[in-house]
Amino acid sequence: MKQKYQYPNLVVMLFFLNFLASNSLFAQSFICKSGDGKYDTVPPTPAPCWLSSTRTDFENFMPDTLNDPIRYIRLNFVFLELPGEPDTVGGFHLSNSVHQQFWNDVVELMNYRMEHFWLQPDSVSCNPFPGAHTIDTRIRFQVNMLSVQDSFYRNNENSYENPDSASLAACNGNDVAPNAPNWYLRPLHHAISDTTANCTQAINVFFTENQTQYNNAVAGLDFDRCKISAAMFPGYPNAAPPYQSLAIHMVDQWLHYMEGVVWADTSATVIWDNNDYANENNARTWIVRTKANHILHEIGHCLSLVHTNIDAQWPFTETSCNIMCNTCSDANFPAIAETQLQSLYKALSVSSVRSYIEGCPYNPNRPFIVSENQTWHDNVRLYQDLIIETGATLTLTCALHMPPNAKIMLQRGAKLILDGATISNSGCNCSQWQGIEVWGNTAIVHADLFPLMPPVLNAANYEAVSLEPDDPGMVILKNNALIEQAINAVATLNSNGFYPQYHGGVIYAENSAFSNNRKAIDLRPYKHANFSRFINCSFTANNQNTPFEGIVIEACKNIIIDSCRFIYAGAIAPNYYQTGISAANTDKLQIINGSQFQNLTFGVYLQASNYNTGTAFIGNSNTAPNLFTNCRNSIVNLQTKFLQIENNQFTHNNPYAQHITMAGTCGYEVHNNTFSNAHALAAFFTSLDRTGNNNFYCNTLDSCTYGLYANNNNSGLQFYNNNFTTSQADVYIDGNESRVNFLQGELIGPDYLPFFNLFTYQRPTHRIVTNGATMPFTYYYHIDYANFSIAVNARLTPNCFLGDLYTGCNSEYYNFFGQDVPWPSNIPYDTTCLTLLSDGGSGGFMQPDSTECNTRACYDSLRLYISALKDSIDGGNTQLLLTTVQTAPGSPATAQFLLYLSPYLSDTVLAAIAQNAFMPATARANILIANAPLSDALMNVAYNAVSPATYQILYNIKYYYSISERDRLNMRIAAYTDESESLFRELIEKYANENDYAALENLLAAQNNKFALRALLSAKMEQQQWQTAQDIINNLPANTLEEQDFITIQQINLQRLSAAQNFELDAEQANQLYTIANAYGYQAPAAQALLGLLNGNYYEWPIPQSSGKAALNLRYPAAQLTGNPFVGTFAIIPNPASQTAQVSIPPLYTLQQTEMHLYNLHGKTLLVQPIPVGTHAYTLNLQNLPNGLYIAALYANGLPATYRKLFVQH
Repeated sequence: MKQKYQYPNLVVMLFFLNFLASNSLFAQSFICKSGDGKYDTVPPTPAPCWLSSTRTDFENFMPDTLNDPIRYIRLNFVFLELPGEPDTVGGFHLSNSVHQQFWNDVVELMNYRMEHFWLQPDSVSCNPFPGAHTIDTRIRFQVNMLSVQDSFYRNNENSYENPDSASLAACNGNDVAPNAPNWYLRPLHHAISDTTANCTQAINVFFTENQTQYNNAVAGLDFDRCKISAAMFPGYPNAAPPYQSLAIHMVDQWLHYMEGVVWADTSATVIWDNNDYANENNARTWIVRTKANHILHEIGHCLSLVHTNIDAQWPFTETSCNIMCNTCSDANFPAIAETQLQSLYKALSVSSVRSYIEGCPYNPNRPFIVSENQTWHDNVRLYQDLIIETGATLTLTCALHMPPNAKIMLQRGAKLILDGATISNSGCNCSQWQGIEVWGNTAIVHADLFPLMPPVLNAANYEAVSLEPDDPGMVILKNNALIEQAINAVATLNSNGFYPQYHGGVIYAENSAFSNNRKAIDLRPYKHANFSRFINCSFTANNQNTPFEGIVIEACKNIIIDSCRFIYAGAIAPNYYQTGISAANTDKLQIINGSQFQNLTFGVYLQASNYNTGTAFIGNSNTAPNLFTNCRNSIVNLQTKFLQIENNQFTHNNPYAQHITMAGTCGYEVHNNTFSNAHALAAFFTSLDRTGNNNFYCNTLDSCTYGLYANNNNSGLQFYNNNFTTSQADVYIDGNESRVNFLQGELIGPDYLPFFNLFTYQRPTHRIVTNGATMPFTYYYHIDYANFSIAVNARLTPNCFLGDLYTGCNSEYYNFFGQDVPWPSNIPYDTTCLTLLSDGGSGGFMQPDSTECNTRACYDSLRLYISALKDSIDGGNTQLLLTTVQTAPGSPATAQFLLYLSPYLSDTVLAAIAQNAFMPATARANILIANAPLSDALMNVAYNAVSPATYQILYNIKYYYSISERDRLNMRIAAYTDESESLFRELIEKYANENDYAALENLLAAQNNKFALRALLSAKMEQQQWQTAQDIINNLPANTLEEQDFITIQQINLQRLSAAQNFELDAEQANQLYTIANAYGYQAPAAQALLGLLNGNYYEWPIPQSSGKAALNLRYPAAQLTGNPFVGTFAIIPNPASQTAQVSIPPLYTLQQTEMHLYNLHGKTLLVQPIPVGTHAYTLNLQNLPNGLYIAALYANGLPATYRKLFVQH
């Protein structure tokens, strides 16, 4: 006995559906689903995507018959039964086990035939074939059996245009065919499709009977049958309306079955045996085989095969052995031709039958190859990889469906254009496909591809590029193109091995979308300016069970992201991060023009694994603001060397989220942004190894918990012209060694200009909080009762304002000093950031333009000038002064030398003087007064070290005068240091862009500090000078934990960059990095960045718990005021002066013989004016002096006591 062929997933389903005979229930308009849904309507010309293609590249569609996965086509066998008829009477009943077994055998034989077709050569008519052999088509059928009880649909006489129950003359294919205009089964066909999930759609095979002939057969009378069945071609264009869901109409099959029964009953040689497949006289075998062949024949039409008697489509005379024979009797049809197989497989890809393929078959061993320019106007489902070879351009205008794990490989010199097209997975329950690989060439400069560079590049410019074989591959998306359901939608790499030289492919996307991709864009390292652009594109996801990354960039330059949207549409999953843009070691990244970030864990995540790497510009004033909405961390920067954040809007419904987080050695400009809710800016460890030039200004902070939170070393930070409305603190400075710029203000020429911030008016919000071991600083502000409103003046002060009822306002500022200073009368209020004036006009300060300094020579001059200014403090030798004070405190020469260096003595030296009991009290007093006003800390020292009279003078000076000459010098040093830092950063960027490493190394060598040495190490890595980089690492100091962590991280980083194969962390290295990263210490940002590059880790920097320890209160004891603001000072009022000036003489000098000396800048003595003993003030006549700068010196007992600059301006 023959062993039966085993086939999977045969499911018997009993559907008892009651349908009305009227078609009115189904008179509805069906929507076009591009051949992949239940119905399709004809779209306008040109040819619609879902129609069968005229392409002839059949060989690409042919399977590998040894390795191709089986493709199961889903079928519904729909048996129409008479309602209420017992299963022992009349036609087929699925409840009848005999009938079920019969159709199970039919399906079994259909699948057996698909595995064992004879391959018929096109030039041979029939058997015996020369070299005949069988072929496995790699196609099988998955059949569901349905029972529908409805008398109207069961009777196929209702299909005929002119029914004639007396005969079968009306039986013709035009009536029974599913594409007939008035096919009576169409409502049932659509109803079954409507009740079937999209992922289980099947070709409906209907089994109907002629009711008149059926009645005769049941009654035992003679009966006849219609011998015509019909099927729809895929994408058949002539249906009216042309629904594209496929159907087959098998007519009078029970009557045919009964013919076999009658035959067996009336013939002596024919028997009815359920098991004897080998006996040709077995009636059941004959009918099973006939039914299987007939259904296969009709399925062949659904798979685009035509009859073999159609000469135009068939190369030889019709043969009785071919499955598509139309004039043959009910014989065995064992053969299929190779041309038929090619057409059949093409239909599985480019016709609507692709929707009925079960599962997600994929053959990685036989790629589909495009070797010349092609345009696909069809919807295509592939079952393999797609390769676009060098020199070829593939243009897609419809949909391309890729199997799981399949990829599209775009070779060098090839293009892929998605013109309104969609690339997706195979649908239903299929997992994600791999994505597109764009093979680049790191040796080719993108700019050279565009010899006539237009001001703004668009899709047409990229399409017009003629690529040479070695040029980078190029992907262009336009006109609402879509890529979805990919693991890595578009990546600039060659994943077939370790090929870093294949990075640098070009991606241009305009007005297009990326949806539900694990990672949408992956740009791999490319050292030249990268011409990949993303304009008005959307990057979305809604699967909360998988991570999501929009654009991931590593070590690229000049990427532009313009007007794009990054949106996570689902509930944020706690175990997975959703990231809009992630960039590592990336320079000149631009994110501009109304780009949106919504519901993400990270909006923009920037990181750098070493020093001196990365610049980014998020927003600018010339375009629409970027929008960050409900992002838990809108922007995170892990030591990218410079970040500008300008003209963005941040909002969140959770006040404990963070809008901007900075960590690591980085510089930043954050200005003209609006922040709502959440924390605004949290800055951690910024500018760790150098002064920095970090500015937070012109921002509006509305209903934020904290405004600016600075933790640890934030040297160089300045905050000004901001409008704060917070619930906890406007500015919060916390942590070990926390500090901001020594002075919060600006020095312009001889005048000091305060900063303006509108602090939160509503209490109990703190304005400036300093906790932990915060370094002291002074905050200078200005109030103007004549021009500013009461409310504005109240908001300008950093501590208690006039009428403030909040008792804690004085306790919140411990070691910073808020000082109100006058505004110079010759400088107007000028800013667009804040509204301060009572008339609603702008107020504040905007620094005037200065002569641009952008050369190395200018930088060197700045450094020399800063060095000279620093040498003014203690004469450049603090230790010498301390030694002199200790060894010769009573010497007049010591006092004279110290007075000569005044008012630029440091607190260290002044403290030593004040506490030295062996120095004469008068000398100590003169020196301290010459350097007054003193700092808060030094006032505390003086209180315990000098006489009450001297302390009263010092207190008066401190009370009436906010800025000492030493303060002005420090401010000038800070201002020029900021300028130097900014220029230093510009020069590094300039030399790096020009690949002028000699100039870069020379610049870093001139710095001669820890930062420069570390930056030099980065430069050597950039140049791939691996041994030199290793030598630098070997000689780095390792005395502190921070230095040891730096060495650990950069040693791993060097191994990563110099690896000849893909680098992976070993267990020890991973443990080292995770230990450093999770400690959130000084080198944590670098470790986190490296783990992000190697393992895809993301890190959040939440606001740390407060140290709980307030900063040391540096307030000093009060003394009685004299009421005279000039007491105790050598002052010249006014200054600048015109005709005369009032000179104030300090009290300690009024009892001594004093003289007033006036010098020009060349040192020439212009005036020597004796001052009588006991004189506190006198008038200086300036009428005969020309305009200019002069030095006024006060001599006491023949020795210079103190100096002042005098500006004469007539």
